[in-house]
Order: sequence, then C-alpha cells, then structure tokens
Amino acid sequence: MTKEELIKAIETMLHKEETLISVYNHHLEAILQWCDCPEQKRTEIRAILTKLSEDSKHHKADFANLLTDVKGGKIDVY
Repeated sequence: MTKEELIKAIETMLHKEETLISVYNHHLEAILQWCDCPEQKRTEIRAILTKLSEDSKHHKADFANLLTDVKGGKIDVY
C-alpha cells in the first residue's frame, strides 16, 4: 500500500467515525424520546450509546493522530 493509499484509507475511517458519533447521538435522543420503558432500561440504553459515542470520539482522535504521523513520515510503502 502506498502512502497516498494509506492516507485515503485513514481519511475514510476518520470520516466514518465522525458520522458514527452523530448517528449514536441522534439514536440516543430518539430512543430516549420514544422509548416507553422503565427508567432503569432507559438508563442502560443511555449508558451503552454514550459509551459507543465516546469510543468513536477516541477512535477519531487516534485516526487523526495516525494521519498526521503518516503524512509527516518519510515512508512511502506500508
């Protein structure tokens, strides 16, 4: 894989993580608004989706750091 191919792949993953954060947050709001379930279940749902959103934020940061490293690196084949 060339450096440019790797950069494009990382940029794609970065974009997907950004999209996932938005999707998780949107689902969180929708589920909690329309869920007719006990408060304990709503709390569990909120915790799971919040965790997924936070994980995606960390992944996004990791991909951003990786992208910076690859762009600044001298290696052209990975």
